[in-house]
This record gives sequence, C-alpha cells and structure tokens, in this order.
Amino acid sequence: LVLNTDEAARRIRINPWVKDVSVGREFPDRVVIEIRERTPMALLKKDTAFYLLDMEGVTFKKLEMGDDLDLPILTGFHSNGKLDLTLLERTLQLIQYLAKNPDFPNIKAISEINGSERFGLSLFTNTGLCLSLGFDNYENKLKRLPAIMADLDQRRQKTAFLQIDLSDPVKVTVQQRNILTPSESTPAKARFKT
Repeated sequence: LVLNTDEAARRIRINPWVKDVSVGREFPDRVVIEIRERTPMALLKKDTAFYLLDMEGVTFKKLEMGDDLDLPILTGFHSNGKLDLTLLERTLQLIQYLAKNPDFPNIKAISEINGSERFGLSLFTNTGLCLSLGFDNYENKLKRLPAIMADLDQRRQKTAFLQIDLSDPVKVTVQQRNILTPSESTPAKARFKT
C-alpha cells in the first residue's frame, strides 16, 4: 500500500533499454510491472562514437565495452553536427524491408549502410559487396538483385568486393571495387624489409 507506483515507474525508465513501463497494484498483495524493451536495429555513428538506434529512430544508448551486438553501422548521417532525419527515416524503412525479405542480403550480412546527401544509400555486406541504391524505390531496385547475382554466378564471377549500382532504374552497373592490400595501404617508410 505504501508503494509509489509513479516513482517506481520513473526509476525503471532510467534504464535506456526500457521503452515503456507500467506499474500497478493487484489487490490485496501484488504489484504488477509491465516493461517493453527497446529493440536495437542499427548502430548510428556520430563523430567517433556509436549509438544504439531503435526502429523509431531513437538513439537510446551509447555503445559501450561489453555490449555484444551484431548490427549494421549507419555512417554519413551527420553533416555539420546535424542528423539528416529524412535519410535516416528512409534507411529505417529499408532495414525493416530487408529484415522481412530473405531474398535479399540478410540484415545480419549487412555490415554498413552509408548515407550521403549526394549519392543516397549504399549497403556494404560483410563479404565486401557494395550495393548503391540511391534515394528511393529501394524495394524495386533490390528485386533486380537476384537475377544479377545469378548471372554473376553463372559467369563464375566472384561477388566479393564488387560494387553493384542499382540507383538507376533503367540500368545496372557492376564493377570491381578497388581494395588495397595490406602492403599497398601501408606507407613505404613503414614497410619492413626482409
């Protein structure tokens, strides 16, 4: 009877993982607490830090050591310290679409989604594949991908480190991405002689 349910709910809401909480009484001797947790969908990069982002676009917690999460990283969404909310909203819609459709890159296979005011969205998979999608109509653009991948497979073309540009609704461009080897990326003075 002495429990302040509002105060109990306020204290529970302090936890960043708690999206919503309700605390009530069930007489004669029971307290009922219902908690809805946030579900992280991506990590949003801002400056040098990463923040957990839920499907509503809420950054609710800074990533810390010990947080064991395998989520796509969203880069390029901050410009001059300001978050591009329109691009972020489109990205969240794309993530929801990918999570529901097994025909396209599984959301767990996507390591990064880059947002650009100039080029739109680009997906990077953990195998090195880059899919340039542009600004809109992502579902229709991605529906062309299985035929492209089947054609590359038939030609015995490795799909790692390819860039597939799906941004133009009329044509698709496939090209090899230039990836530096460790010796190419290390400055000449820092290379070791054997």
